[in-house]
Amino acid sequence: MSSYRTADRLFPGCHQASLFIGMEYLRTNNLKTALMSFQAAMKLNQTDPQVYNEMAVVFFNKENY
Repeated sequence: MSSYRTADRLFPGCHQASLFIGMEYLRTNNLKTALMSFQAAMKLNQTDPQVYNEMAVVFFNKENY
């Protein structure tokens, strides 16, 4: 996580650091924080299908809990 946070700080226009931070939160079932990270990634890049996929995983997991 510290590597991703460093990348997020060093490359402010890059959405991938926020995306991967969200994926780590998703892995630990912290869905609310994961969704916030994915939304931050979406603000930077609205055309990356992986962001939409990971957001769909969050919403799927919310339905099943």
